[in-house]
Amino acid sequence: MVIGWIMTKQNRAYKAIINHREYQIVGPGSVDFLDRVTAQVSQQLLEIKQHDQLLSSEDAAILLAFNLTAQQVAHEELKQKRRKK
Repeated sequence: MVIGWIMTKQNRAYKAIINHREYQIVGPGSVDFLDRVTAQVSQQLLEIKQHDQLLSSEDAAILLAFNLTAQQVAHEELKQKRRKK
């Protein structure tokens, strides 16, 4: 499965193994950066599934996406508050 990430002129193909599945990800970033992202995604999925072992992989991925988006929104709100000061 090939997943497009942020498309730039400096894209690279990267093979990530997440939750025992292989993904070809195309986007910017060094191999070290993509290795760290892959490790973090894998760890967070594992933690989610440990809390509820009956969750499907799809449901765990949705919860992970929700958690990461919530963190991003909170970060953006904090940046906006700091700009207003």
